[in-house]
Amino acid sequence: MSNKTGSIFELILQSKSVQSAETQSSFDLPLVNKTNFFTESGASGYISKPPFLRVVGIQTEQELREFDNFLKELSIGKVKIKTNLSERDDKDGRKYVWIDIQRARGLQPYKFFSDERMSEFIADYLSGKINCSLTLEELYLEATNATPQV
Repeated sequence: MSNKTGSIFELILQSKSVQSAETQSSFDLPLVNKTNFFTESGASGYISKPPFLRVVGIQTEQELREFDNFLKELSIGKVKIKTNLSERDDKDGRKYVWIDIQRARGLQPYKFFSDERMSEFIADYLSGKINCSLTLEELYLEATNATPQV
């Protein structure tokens, strides 16, 4: 009986290591951070610094807070979003994409302001091509080459 028990433990542990390897693959994805998010760091960036500053510069305080929260949620990696990635212009001529963020009891709409390849950033996140570690503060400081305020 001990041989059978030993073999089932070995089988479960082998299965567990295979599952762990499959789960770990998401950690092997390219990480988009404050540096490589911008095209100035190379071809894989999504937006250059001047257009990014223009996009955040025309947003209201509420829109900036929502953008920061959205980036933080993407960075956690567990947020589920739905979008058709169709860029539109709002009444002020700002490009945006509607994104629905899955919440516990329904979808929360979010107006994601876009320029250059920002829609591609969302598409890459949705298709599991990237992970990200971003905050609005980090991106803004990187774009302005400023130092963090303490």
